[in-house]
Amino acid sequence: MNRRYALGFLAGFLALSATKSVANSKFKKGIKIGYLPICDHLIIIAKDIFSSDEFDIVPIKFANWADLSEALRAKAVDGAFLLAPLGLMLKGSGVDIKAIMAAHKNGSSLVVNNSIKTINELEGKNIAIPSRFSSHYYILHKLLSEHNIKVNLVDMAPTEMPFALLTNRIDGYIVAEPFGQLGVQRGG
Repeated sequence: MNRRYALGFLAGFLALSATKSVANSKFKKGIKIGYLPICDHLIIIAKDIFSSDEFDIVPIKFANWADLSEALRAKAVDGAFLLAPLGLMLKGSGVDIKAIMAAHKNGSSLVVNNSIKTINELEGKNIAIPSRFSSHYYILHKLLSEHNIKVNLVDMAPTEMPFALLTNRIDGYIVAEPFGQLGVQRGG
């Protein structure tokens, strides 16, 4: 037996031993679930109530829908809470995903600058939305149409909205909680 063969045999033996000990250990597989930090996403409580001997839920926070969508496409996450139209676009582009639940049903708020006192004063203002595919966009569109009001829509990540309102980059925004309350607490 030469030295190279002996080292190869030893390395193989150690790898096999390590594999057996890992297989027999109590390591859990992490299931990475992407989400945006908004209150209506069940991942906030799912991690605490889900129990399994084999799996752990690992929440992965994203700041915007584009990054979350790309992580799902690249298989950097195992699943995601995602806007339905974005999921449909991913599926349509060949990404192997499927919808397993619909979770967002409520929890939205329209927050505006304190200087705006009536709905009609939104005319011509800059109003941020999280996405043109979000339910918030459709709710805002319905509200504005009923009052025949035109605004400038600004696509913006929910995490940026309260500060953008505070610094007058926008005049208002519509989004899920907790970002509505953050804007109100800071003077919206």
